[in-house]
Amino acid sequence: MRFRDRLSYKQVKYTVSVAFILGLIFSVFQVTHDYKAQDKSIDSAIQAYLDISKAPASRIAYNLDEELAIELVNGLIESPLILSAAIIDTDNLVLAKAGTAKNSDEQRLFTDLFFGTTRTYQQQLSVPYDLEEELGTLTITADTRPSGQEFLDRSVLTLVFGLARTLLLALALQGMFYLMLTKPLLKLARHVKQVRTGSKHKTLAISGDHQKDEIGLLTSAFNEFQDDIEKQLYHLSLAENELRQHSHDLELRIVKRTQELQENNNALFKANAELEKARQAALRSARIREEQLSYLSHEIRTPLNGILGMLELTINEELTGKQYERLDLARQSGVRLVRLLNSMLDLARLESGKVAIEHTHFNLREIIEESVVLLSQKSYEKNIPLTCDIDPTLPTTLLGDPTRISQVINNLLGNAIKFTHQGEIKLSLDSKPLGQNRLEVIIHIIDTGIGIPGSALEAIFTPFTQASNAIYDSYGGSGMGLALTKELVEAMNGSISVISREQQGSTFSIKLPLTKPEQITSEATILLKSDQVILACEGSTQQICHRLLRYWKVPCRIVEPDDSSLDIDCYSTESLVITDQKSLALNMARHWPQCKTIFISYEQPTEMPDNLLWLSLPVTQQKLYQKCAEAVGIPDNPSPESINHPPNATDHQQPAFRKKRILVVEDNAINQLVTEGMLEQLGYNINLVNNGQDCITACTTEKFDLILMDCNMPVMDGYDATKQLRKMTNTRQTPIIALTANTLEEHKERCRDAGMNGHIAKPFNKKALDTLLNRWLE
Repeated sequence: MRFRDRLSYKQVKYTVSVAFILGLIFSVFQVTHDYKAQDKSIDSAIQAYLDISKAPASRIAYNLDEELAIELVNGLIESPLILSAAIIDTDNLVLAKAGTAKNSDEQRLFTDLFFGTTRTYQQQLSVPYDLEEELGTLTITADTRPSGQEFLDRSVLTLVFGLARTLLLALALQGMFYLMLTKPLLKLARHVKQVRTGSKHKTLAISGDHQKDEIGLLTSAFNEFQDDIEKQLYHLSLAENELRQHSHDLELRIVKRTQELQENNNALFKANAELEKARQAALRSARIREEQLSYLSHEIRTPLNGILGMLELTINEELTGKQYERLDLARQSGVRLVRLLNSMLDLARLESGKVAIEHTHFNLREIIEESVVLLSQKSYEKNIPLTCDIDPTLPTTLLGDPTRISQVINNLLGNAIKFTHQGEIKLSLDSKPLGQNRLEVIIHIIDTGIGIPGSALEAIFTPFTQASNAIYDSYGGSGMGLALTKELVEAMNGSISVISREQQGSTFSIKLPLTKPEQITSEATILLKSDQVILACEGSTQQICHRLLRYWKVPCRIVEPDDSSLDIDCYSTESLVITDQKSLALNMARHWPQCKTIFISYEQPTEMPDNLLWLSLPVTQQKLYQKCAEAVGIPDNPSPESINHPPNATDHQQPAFRKKRILVVEDNAINQLVTEGMLEQLGYNINLVNNGQDCITACTTEKFDLILMDCNMPVMDGYDATKQLRKMTNTRQTPIIALTANTLEEHKERCRDAGMNGHIAKPFNKKALDTLLNRWLE
C-alpha cells in the first residue's frame, strides 16, 4: 500500500491541515493585534517626548533663548525615533531646528507600507501661569523605521514558530495513527485476503491494546461474519440441491401449461374468426336492411305521392262539406303514414350514424310558435288550453337545425295532447349564455295528463316501447316518437330528461346548445312604448302577455277580469284593454268606444264592434304585437322580427313568378298528373317528359326556367341527365330540383354532386312545392 493511500496519512493530512489553518488564523489575529499595539506605541513615545519638552521649550520661546533652543532640539534628535525637531515662535520664525538623515534599506519598504515613512507631531507652547498666551510651536518629525522593524521581527518569529509546531504535530500524529490504526487495519486486511483466497480460515486474534476499541470491534465482527458465511455456504448448498429439483419440476409444468395455452390460443383464434365472420355478416345484414328500408321507403313514397297529391288536388276543387271532410280525413291518414315512415327512416339513420345535422340560420321563436299554432287545434278540440311562453330576449336568429328542432317539438307536443284529457299544456322556453356567441336553450313541455310510472321513465326512450301495455291498448302508437326524439336531441349535442307522476302529468325538458349571431335591436318595440295598456286576463295568458308587454317597455296595469269598476280614462284614445273575458270585452267595446279592446279567445265572436279586435289563442309574440300595433294605429303592422330580417323568398308576391316554364322529368304517370295539377293550380306552364334522354332532347330545342328532375328513370336516370345538362350552354345555369322518393342524406349528396340545385322528397304538398319554386325562380 502506498504511503499516501494509508488511512493514517489521510487522517494526519486532514488534521494537520485544519491545525495549520487554525494556527494561521490565530497567528494573523496575533500579528494584527501586535501591529495595532506597535502603531499606538509610536504615537505614545513621541507624545512622551512632547510632554517632557513642553516646559523647557515654552521658557525658551518666552525668553527667546536660541542657545537653549538649539541644545533642546539636538537632544531630541538623539532618539532613534526622531528625525527632526524645531521650535517656531508665533511669528513663524524658527528659533532652533535640527535633524538627521533617514535610513534607507530594503526592509524599509515593508515598514513604510504598514506605518508610513514619517509622522509629524506639534505641541503648542505656553507658560503655566498664562495658558491662553501662545508662545510658539514645538514640531517633531518621527521616523517609523525602528518601531516597524521591531514589529516585522516579532511577526516573522510568530509565523515560523507556528509552522514548526504544525510540522512537529504532523510527525507525532503520523506515528501515533500508524501504530494505533493503520498497522492493525493492514493486519486485518491481509487476513481477509488470505481468507478470500482460501489459504486461511482460522479466527483472527485480537491484541490486548485493541480489546475494547473500534479495531477490536471490527475484528470481532469480521470473525462473526466469517462464521456466518460458512454457515450460509452450507445452507446454500442444500438450497441449490432443492432448487435444481424445483427447476426440473417447473420445466415440466411449463411444458404442460404451454401446451394448454397453445390449445386455448387456437380456440381463441377460432372464436375470433367466428366473431369476425358474424360481425361481417351483421354489417352486411345492416347494409341490406338499410338498403331494403330505403327501397321500401322509395316504393311506398311513390304511390303515396300519387295518393296525397290527388287528394290535395281534389280538395282544392268544388266539393260538398261531407266530401271535403272525407277527403281531408284520407289526406290526414296519408300524412300520418308519411310521418311514421319518416320516423322509421330517421331512427334507422340515427342508429347507424348517417344523419347529418344542419347548421343554418333560422328563427327559433317562429318555428316553435308555428308548431304550437298547428297543434293547438287538436288541444282545443279536447278543451285543453295550449300556451306558449318564450323568452322575449331570445335572439331572432340562431344557428342550428330547424327541421330537427321542429320535429322534436312536434313529437313532444303531440304526445302531451294525446295523453292529456283535462287541465292544460304549457310550453316554455328560456335561455342562458354559454360563452362568446353561444347560448343554451332550455325548453319545458308540461302537461297534466296521465303521467308515466317511475319504473318506465327510462324504457320510454327505447324504440318500439311504451310505458305499459294498457297505454298501447288505449292510445295505440308505434313507440318510436320518444326514441327518435332522444336520438335527435343527442345528435344536436343536447340532452332530454323527464319528470313525471302517474295521474298528475309529465314535464319533458330539453337543453340545446346553439350559436348566437350578433343581434340587432328591434325598432318596433319603441313604437309601443307610449301606449297605456290594461291587462285583464286569467292564468297563463295574463302571464305571457304581461311578460311581452314589459319586454316592449309598454306601461301595463293588471286588473282582475271580474272587476266591474275598471279605472279607465274614457276620454283617452291612447288607452288599450286586453282581456280574455268575452263579457268584459263586449262591455268595453259598447260603452267606451274611444278605448281600443283586444279580445283573446279560441273562436272569433259572431258579432264584433269596430273597436273590438280579436286575437286567437294561443298567444304568440308576433300575433300580440300585430294586434297591439293595429290598435294604436301603427301603419303596416310590422312584426318585431320584421325589423331585423329582410323578407324570405316566400314573402314575395307570387304573381311575379307565374307563367314561368317548368319542365317535369318523371316516368310515373300518376306522379306526372299530380305534379302537373299542382303546378297548374300555382299558375305555371308545364312540359312533361318521361326520362333523362327526352329531357336533354327537349332542352336542346326549348328553354325552360326550371327543371323538376326525377332521379330513378329508365333509359337515362336523373343523375346522368343533370351532368349532361350542365355541360350544355343553354342549361348550365338553369335551376334543377331533384324530385325523388329517396330521402337519405347520401342520396341528397349524390344529387348535389350531379349538379342539382335542390331537393324535394315525395310525397310533397303544394305549399312545399310553391315555397321551393319561389326560392329558385326569383
